[in-house]
Order: sequence, then C-alpha cells, then structure tokens
Amino acid sequence: MVVIRQIDAAYVQDNSGVITPYRLIEATGLSTDTKPTANVASNSLFYELDTKKVYYYANDAWAEVGEQAHGGSAEIPGGLVINPGNNGSGDGGIS
Repeated sequence: MVVIRQIDAAYVQDNSGVITPYRLIEATGLSTDTKPTANVASNSLFYELDTKKVYYYANDAWAEVGEQAHGGSAEIPGGLVINPGNNGSGDGGIS
C-alpha cells in the first residue's frame, strides 16, 4: 500500500488554456508497489520501505537517488539533499 502526503500544489496552464494541477508529494511504499505518476510534480519523493531506496520524480519518471548502502548524500535536482544516515539508524534526513 502506498501512503501519500501532499507537500504543495501548483497549477500549470498550457497554450490551449487547460489548467492542470500538480502535487509535490512524499510517498512511502514497498518496492513492489506502483509509484504514483498522475499529476506528480518534479522533485516529489518516494521512499521504499523494504529496500530503503529513495526515488525522486523528474521528467515524468521516477529515478533512484544515490546508493543507500554507502551512507553518502545525494542531491536531488532543485536543491534537496538526501542524507540516508548510517545502517538505518535514523540519523539521516532531508535538507
């Protein structure tokens, strides 16, 4: 089951005047879950609870952020930095 928390919303109007809402989200789920794609804004995040992998949404696709096992930081386009912490100890964060 995917759990979604909406962070912010934006509305984009195309050349024909159609207004589409986009949601900046943080979502959690399993690696076997389908990641949301409908009206998801760039820089949204998805956390896989079973693999501890983090994904960001850009260019209409989800991309994995860095290698979690190495404990390094990974910068997401737009300026967010993911700090996964050490061995799942919970001392990581997003800045």
